[in-house]
Formats: sequence, C-alpha cells, structure tokens
Amino acid sequence: MESGDNVEVRNDNVFTQIDGRTTVRFSAVAYLTGQVPAGVTCSYFLFGQGRLDMAATSVSHGKADPINNRYRYKLGKGTVTRTGD
Repeated sequence: MESGDNVEVRNDNVFTQIDGRTTVRFSAVAYLTGQVPAGVTCSYFLFGQGRLDMAATSVSHGKADPINNRYRYKLGKGTVTRTGD
C-alpha cells in the first residue's frame, strides 16, 4: 500500500441500536506516515463532505456504552484493503 491508494475500511462486527450486528465500511484515500504505527489507522470521524460511505464513524458501534451511556463514536476497528490502482 502506498500514499494515494484508494482503500476501504470494513468492520464485520458492529453492534446496532436494536441488539443486532451488521457489516459496515467506508472509503478513504491512504496517506502513509511514520507518525502512525503499522497496524493502526487514524481518520477524521465525519470527514467525507457529507457522504455516509466516507464517514469513519460507520465502523463504530451504534450502541451506547453501558457504564457512561455515551456512544463510542471515536473508537472503531476495521480491516483496511486497497481497492484501486
């Protein structure tokens, strides 16, 4: 993978608000840097000019945390795969 590659971040295990699970994904452009360790990604959580398929919050759970009753919109996981040339 190189900087400028089109990528997809996919999570196959996201909890929904009605106690179900779903698969979600978002599209992005890779920017590789030495500031972020290998195996870790960093993304703006609502970046994407209003397009839901580019919102990093899509890979976060839609269910509130049982301890503080807040959504985990800043914490998400996913598998990054290259989608373009």
